Amino acid sequence: MKKTLLAFFAAAMSLFCAPHASAVVIGDFDYSITYFVGYDGPQAVVQGLREGYNPTGALVIPDYVEYEGEQVEVVGLGWFDFTQHEGDDPVIYNCEGITSVTLPASLRILGSNEFVGCPNIKEYKVKAGSRHFKSMDGLLCKAVSYDEDRWELFRYPSGRTDVSFALPVSLESICMGAFASNKYVRKLFLSGSQILEPGWQYDNHTIESIDCSSHNKYSIGDDGAVYYRKGLVALLPGVEYDKFAVSGTLTSVSSGAFCSSNVKTISWSDKLKGIAGKYMFMGSSVETINFKGEAPEVIGMMAFYDCRNLKSIRIGMESDATLTIYESAFRGCESLESVETPEGLKSIDFWHNAFNGCRSLSTFTIDPKAKIEELPVKVFYGCESLESFSFVNVKGLNKQGYQFAGSGLTIVRWPTTLVDIPEGCFADCKKLAKLELKDNTEDIYSYAFARSGLTAVSMRGTEWFATTAFMDCPNLMRIYYPANDRSVVTYTGITFLPDNAQVIINNPKVSDIRRQKDYRMDNVSLYMSMETPGQDIGSGWQRVCAPGRYGSIYRGVTTSPVEEMYYYATYPEEKAVEVTSLMPEVKIKGVTIEGVEAVLTDGKWVAEDAVISDRNMNVTVSYTVSNNPMTTTYEYTYTGVNLTESETDIEIAANEGGHIILTGETGWRVYTTSGLMLLSGHGDEIDLRAATPGIYIIEAGTTRRKIRR
Repeated sequence: MKKTLLAFFAAAMSLFCAPHASAVVIGDFDYSITYFVGYDGPQAVVQGLREGYNPTGALVIPDYVEYEGEQVEVVGLGWFDFTQHEGDDPVIYNCEGITSVTLPASLRILGSNEFVGCPNIKEYKVKAGSRHFKSMDGLLCKAVSYDEDRWELFRYPSGRTDVSFALPVSLESICMGAFASNKYVRKLFLSGSQILEPGWQYDNHTIESIDCSSHNKYSIGDDGAVYYRKGLVALLPGVEYDKFAVSGTLTSVSSGAFCSSNVKTISWSDKLKGIAGKYMFMGSSVETINFKGEAPEVIGMMAFYDCRNLKSIRIGMESDATLTIYESAFRGCESLESVETPEGLKSIDFWHNAFNGCRSLSTFTIDPKAKIEELPVKVFYGCESLESFSFVNVKGLNKQGYQFAGSGLTIVRWPTTLVDIPEGCFADCKKLAKLELKDNTEDIYSYAFARSGLTAVSMRGTEWFATTAFMDCPNLMRIYYPANDRSVVTYTGITFLPDNAQVIINNPKVSDIRRQKDYRMDNVSLYMSMETPGQDIGSGWQRVCAPGRYGSIYRGVTTSPVEEMYYYATYPEEKAVEVTSLMPEVKIKGVTIEGVEAVLTDGKWVAEDAVISDRNMNVTVSYTVSNNPMTTTYEYTYTGVNLTESETDIEIAANEGGHIILTGETGWRVYTTSGLMLLSGHGDEIDLRAATPGIYIIEAGTTRRKIRR
């Protein structure tokens, strides 16, 4: 049958929308103000309801809306039929209070799933002048080809109470979901060559018989199903089956054959290759499908959409083939726990939303040799039981993202084959605690890990991340920049939620550190390993932690408090250095002196084989900050603080067995040599007489020094 309009839409849907579309709430509706190819000026599509609006009574879709001082035609309701929106929720659904619907003459786009779950609509009305829709005795009819005056049934009023319905001879076919939510019609009458389109049964559970006595092709089998010759056309949604056997004598099974069927088990003959075409099992009650022979290698668009009772399935041929899973194929299968694919698959071709909303899916077996060209938009969105997924054979990800948003992933090991992390890819992954990036990772896009469970991230190889990439992560405590070979690494400020968060930088190429000042400033400490930051690091820090002896350099590039991470002194004549942590999170791991690995001996790192010049002493200190490796290098000698001399603004007037007098009143802290803070206070006296005898580090003002108790 010629489908002039449908063919046109199918070819052009992905091209209709120009890139400049705006979302705006006007009155009771949320509109997309869009520019369509072939039309002058903006047009409006209803894409949602105003928050809090629950329509009741007569629902009227307006002809125009006022936008930026001009009247904009309303041409659409819902994006369901557009590319990458297949399977999207309708705009108008589950609204029990609606009793009638009036559409404007300008409307030419109407989502195939609109008005699902609205059981009390008594009639549909279309304003005069429409070429795309019309009302016929309360029925909503859609043009097949308006230039030839050909029409099909789009919606039967869900609130009409007649128990039987004869499709008018002027209508060629029955569209997807035509009887959605109607609880009264039990028998249909078809005549001539009228067609049941795939999914016509969707969201209906009462139609139990069709009179095909005047039909040219269809017949009713002994099992109550509709057949065309040796092909199964449809099970009727009002007929209950405990088990339905797909006979080996069949030559075909039509798309949508089991849509909204009331069947628990489907047994597929091994003489007939498994088929899962468009809308095949959509909205059915099926729990088990037993493909005794070859399981289907192509899973059609929305084939298992909304199959809420399906628990497991085997798909894919047992040969070197490609398994294709089309858009929204398993979307909303909330009980689906496992998907089995065979060994030996050549590749898997996923389409967007394939497993969106499969919240029980915990097992998805994939042959490690099977190639995945791309993971599309929202392919595993909302799979909250899916704790792991191997990216080994994934070649790419669609940049529109949200592939695993809301899933149960606990760890992400990013492969070397992938460069960028797309928008929202792991957003709302509450269980995600660990992220492993590779050196080739470049950019992390908006909301990539927003609201996830991450506690720490190593920006290994990362060049840039969006300001919202880690937005509202309740446990994120630490961002670490290791050394890498990137020529440019850009820091982006983060609003850390926990207190005492850390940004740890062991990479001199990180720029724009000052950006943190635009975010919360009272809970993030900056740790840097370089001799000098080489840039203004801004005022947006709780404190700045510098390497030993470099505190004064850092104070010149920030107004935030500066503290040194460890005490550092050199002893050239002994070929030794003294390095003592001043912070509990800082651990000294090793020292090399003039390229010779030093050994810790009696509190000093000694390299007996080192050759020390008269002026320089090249030393590398290796340490960790919260277990993240850091390295700081020194060229010159630094004299250690002895027990009787003072540094800059601290002078000890007396030290009698641990009773310490300071010059002037100031804030102070006392650390053990392992970096554990022992005491803190404010004033001109420190009492250590109760402390265990030994060496302690006193920090007061901007200076630290050792003291012996």
